[in-house]
Amino acid sequence: MRRTGNRFSVNAMSAISPRGRMWFTVYRGTFTAEVFCDFPDRLNRQFDRPIHLIVDRHSVHRSKKVRA
Repeated sequence: MRRTGNRFSVNAMSAISPRGRMWFTVYRGTFTAEVFCDFPDRLNRQFDRPIHLIVDRHSVHRSKKVRA
């Protein structure tokens, strides 16, 4: 099989419920506070209850925008 050698990259974020349901998003580009904030906002629109986030200490997670 011939290959082109063209490469690309994508990033992903995921969430899992206590009952095992999974949600995810795939995005291109850099992981920024805007990209991160968009994901819980989209999750929040699907539920009528609060969501709880467990995140690591990535610099984006500690940014002013995310804390606000």
